Amino acid sequence: FLSDDSSDLTKWSFPPLPLAPGKRTIIFASGKGATGPAGEIHTNFKLRAAGEYLALVAASGSTILQEFSPKYPALDQDFSYGILGGDLSTTRVFGSPTPGQPNDASIPPPSEVTFSLNSRTFSDPLNLSLATETTGASIYYTTDGSTPSTENGMLYTSAINLTSTSHLRAIAFKEGVAGPISGENYIRLAADLVNYESDLPLMIIDNFGAGTVPAKGWSGTGSGVRQVARQSAVWATFDLNETTGLASLTDRPQMISRTGIRGRGAFSSTWSQKPYSMEVWDENGEEKDVDVLGMPAHSDWVLYYPDIDRNKDPSMMFNTFMFELSNNMGRYAARIRWVEAFVNTNGGDLSLADRRGVYAIFEKVSRGKGRLEFDKLTEDGTEGGWLLGLNRMDPIPVGGYPTENGSTRPQLFHTWGPNRVSQTSANSAGSGDDIPRQSNGYLNFDNPSGYRITATQRAAIEDWFVEFEDVLYDNSRWLDPINGYRKYLDPEDFVEYFIFNNLSRNGDGMLISMFPWKGDDGKLRMGPAWDYNWSSYYIGGGPTGTFRHRGDRLWYRRLFNDPDFEQLYADRWFYHRDRAMSNRGIESIIDGQAAEIGTTRAIRQGFSNEGSWNSELNTFKNWLTTRADWYDGQFTPRPVYNQNGGEVTGNFIVKFSPSSGTIYYTTDGSDPRISGGGISPSAIQFEGGVTMTKVVAEGDRVKVTIPTATAPPPGLGWTSALFNDTTWLTGTTGIGYDRVNTYDPHIDLNLDATMDRVNTSAYLRLEFNLANASSYDVMRLQMKYDDGFVAYLNGNLIASENSPASLVWNSDATGGHPDTEAINFVTFEVSAHVGKLVEGTNILAIHGLNDGIGSSDFLISPELEVGQSTVSNGLVLNESVLITARTRDGSDWSAPAEAYFLVDTIPASAENLFISEFHYRPADANATELAAGFTDRDDFEFIELMNRGSQTINLSGVEFIDGVTFDFSTAEIRSLAPGTRVLIVKNLAAFEQRYGSKFSSQIAGEYSGNLSNDGELITLVDATGSNILSFTYNDQSPWPEEPDGDSYTLVLISPTGQPIPEHGDPSSWRASASPGGSPGDTGSSNYNDWKIANGLPIPEIDADPDRDGRDNLLEYFEGTNPNSSDLASGTIAIESLTLEGIADEYIVFRFRRNLTADDVSLAPQISDELNNWLEGPANIVLHERTRISDTEENLVFRSTSPSRSESQKFGRLKLQLK
Repeated sequence: FLSDDSSDLTKWSFPPLPLAPGKRTIIFASGKGATGPAGEIHTNFKLRAAGEYLALVAASGSTILQEFSPKYPALDQDFSYGILGGDLSTTRVFGSPTPGQPNDASIPPPSEVTFSLNSRTFSDPLNLSLATETTGASIYYTTDGSTPSTENGMLYTSAINLTSTSHLRAIAFKEGVAGPISGENYIRLAADLVNYESDLPLMIIDNFGAGTVPAKGWSGTGSGVRQVARQSAVWATFDLNETTGLASLTDRPQMISRTGIRGRGAFSSTWSQKPYSMEVWDENGEEKDVDVLGMPAHSDWVLYYPDIDRNKDPSMMFNTFMFELSNNMGRYAARIRWVEAFVNTNGGDLSLADRRGVYAIFEKVSRGKGRLEFDKLTEDGTEGGWLLGLNRMDPIPVGGYPTENGSTRPQLFHTWGPNRVSQTSANSAGSGDDIPRQSNGYLNFDNPSGYRITATQRAAIEDWFVEFEDVLYDNSRWLDPINGYRKYLDPEDFVEYFIFNNLSRNGDGMLISMFPWKGDDGKLRMGPAWDYNWSSYYIGGGPTGTFRHRGDRLWYRRLFNDPDFEQLYADRWFYHRDRAMSNRGIESIIDGQAAEIGTTRAIRQGFSNEGSWNSELNTFKNWLTTRADWYDGQFTPRPVYNQNGGEVTGNFIVKFSPSSGTIYYTTDGSDPRISGGGISPSAIQFEGGVTMTKVVAEGDRVKVTIPTATAPPPGLGWTSALFNDTTWLTGTTGIGYDRVNTYDPHIDLNLDATMDRVNTSAYLRLEFNLANASSYDVMRLQMKYDDGFVAYLNGNLIASENSPASLVWNSDATGGHPDTEAINFVTFEVSAHVGKLVEGTNILAIHGLNDGIGSSDFLISPELEVGQSTVSNGLVLNESVLITARTRDGSDWSAPAEAYFLVDTIPASAENLFISEFHYRPADANATELAAGFTDRDDFEFIELMNRGSQTINLSGVEFIDGVTFDFSTAEIRSLAPGTRVLIVKNLAAFEQRYGSKFSSQIAGEYSGNLSNDGELITLVDATGSNILSFTYNDQSPWPEEPDGDSYTLVLISPTGQPIPEHGDPSSWRASASPGGSPGDTGSSNYNDWKIANGLPIPEIDADPDRDGRDNLLEYFEGTNPNSSDLASGTIAIESLTLEGIADEYIVFRFRRNLTADDVSLAPQISDELNNWLEGPANIVLHERTRISDTEENLVFRSTSPSRSESQKFGRLKLQLK
């Protein structure tokens, strides 16, 4: 036997195992027992690194052959403990573990040197001491950051006195063997910083007087720029004190570390205060992951200085706003923390003079946990992902050429583009239609790096793009649902990246500063939101216009030709407008970041006063919300409900407001629109709506003149129905000119001779006739325009775009409208002016505007539609339902409008909603799952909840806030009938790959985060924020241990029983009967079913048919045969147990349990005199449990207090059928 418990020497027994003289065998102390991999022997216990008891016991079960008692010593990683040459007296620590081989006598290196004081700031001299746990070792140290050795540095003999900023490094030596280098940093504060406090976190950089931080500089294309070496520095951050709400430089640093620093960026490297690239180092100069102000640990960080110059970042938030918006939308972008920065490059004490203003610390775009998660690309390029940088060419490396992979120039490429012919040689500027087309844009290799990438890896990446574009630009294949372009890219990612580009009208958007990457699923993504500070937002122009900002770049021109991609763009736009990207969501980000920065710090950053700071913020907010509102109006309007879901009573009637088109809806969760734009067979037409009539169409007759100062006369008389236009040009729309011919297909009346270089304005009049004008209540104007216009109906202004405040006969447009946008109709909702329609003759008049007298092109083409609303009786509801509705207008569809109506429900509470099962450590992916792209076992996690009440409950507002995060307010399932279960999963596709689609109707959605494999706090709150559940699970006994690595789940025992199970009590849980658990189902057995299966009658006639003194309920509970006499498995004894290092005697119950018998409650009881029986955690607690088969486990309960000198105790097990 082997055992790690001196009170249970037979804890694990050897299987039959012949062992020849002098031979060795390996036993894995993994805790897996019989469930370990085939061909290996695993114990049912694990060994602790901190040390514990371990014994080898003879077959008698009582004779100890060898033991480490009271425990073997604590062991560092990759050290072992044992004996030499079979001599039990030679126990020692070994520096080189040798499983299966003779033990290696080499000594381990000395332990690292420890410092009596951790890294910190100080103002008074410091005295500190050094130590090592290795007896007889000598310590050498340096105070200037150089590497200590026996030749460099000082031999440590007594306490060290520090009076200035120092990087102290130390190493231990013994018998010529060196230990690891350790180090600490100590930064001395000048008197003016000792009491310095801030309501913003503080940051320090000190390079020990090394002078200006080096930076590489920049050029337009990146050519000829050489990277500089990182400078060694110490970097520290100080978070807000939980009590005072202030950060102080004399507090304990949240993070302090040795770091490699250099300047970063291209144009931003010229700013007044510099942005920095930070690479955190350990004492060996290797990258080290650190948690910075609560952000996930990593080694690479960016320090961004928001320069408020107009051509840089005038609001201080051009980048950080978009990063936060992206994260709020559930799409990864760099996390940020605002700090007040101190940078000392001159040496001496850190002082107030070193304050550099407000910086934002944010994550560098890089591969890593919590960032871009993908496996490294294998050497042959066949597996793993990669990250590219679409930017200026990479700089010349620090060490020059040739590089590690033999490169002698920057490594970059272009894809072949639409014509499928490569027109660009390797590592050169782009030609033809190769992608990217931007003159200073290149596809650089980021991970793997261009200076490390192998020829095979590079070929694999470039070949991938060839295959992808071959499909994308092949008309016969590109829209195939299986093997079309969607096989190669994530459409939702591409859509949402373009939303950020379009909302910000990013100056660099679609040109440079992008990070395309391919994940382990084989799909291309555009990368996280990045770099919005150059000529974006209001610096780049007004908020309206430009429907698709640079929508012709990269692969987007082709993608927007797919009606499903175009629809997805509209759908995701409105999805986020209803949530994080609402006007309120936009404003709250700006307000929140402004509050962090604070007025005083903003003024220090360069604003003249509080008013100028607030004015800039209001400009930013107004521009964004105006643009978002304008953009909403460019799509087919969504249906509007009479109530936007929520709790209603039976027979509630759902209606929609009249819309410009036909409304289709579904009640089964499906989409009314099918791929390609058709109507789903599940869709139901809502009888109410709007019947639209086009009264002015492209190609209709038009009268046009190029005005002069006198003709027509000044004023708006030319816009009325009474004006005489007989001398004007006559033709059909569209009208305009184009020296290049881009607009030729859209122009019927050519104005080359009359307008080009003559005037920037043109007047149009279009006549139409109406009967029953008063019956129309909807009106919509659609315009193709280059570059602006003002529209009038019967002399009344109804719409305008890019128009000056004061119009005259030769006015210019105030902004441009790109050619790629101008050829598409833009919709302007003008129903507010429908009352201006008249019986008989009506005039739509357009003042067309060009943006300059020298413009090479001009285009105006209007359409006008009017509509009549009808009203339906509505949809009567008698059960909870999700309604998904869209408006269809011709071939165009609106985004979906969803409303979840909860009919006759009650709120979720601690009395009716339970977690009934969860899977915190699933099995590793099998071959099929790996082939499908699911490489992370965490993807298969799930949580199951159950309604144990008697009424349907409303889940809206219910949220997981600890452990994982999930909000049922927007879930696929928002109500739960009595006795039913709902699932939330980590990854829906992975879950369905493993479990199939039979549970799909029970899945409410995907949660964020992961369940810890070591146990953690899980909190579920209701709509008021009150706890429904808050408990901490564990992976160690007395909690079931099988779910930790053996692919079983944790199952709540009898969630519907009484008393109500306590989630934090390990005895309330069991491991699932089968690997993977039973999501969506009970996974339990039933007493009556068990009786039928064993041939016992119902109702019961004989309680003990096998006459073994154990009635049927006990046989069911213990998993034994009621028709075959057997002995009871239960025992009670007084045993010695060691709890928290203290040995004492306890009353111990041991018995077997049928894992699936959840309909039986158990209660071990004890008594002194057989009359008064005590139970519950005040008297008896679960001590440990051991699984003995797929359906059985051994349970061990013990008395809460030691038995000590009590003369007698009685015990029994109380069972009750629930």
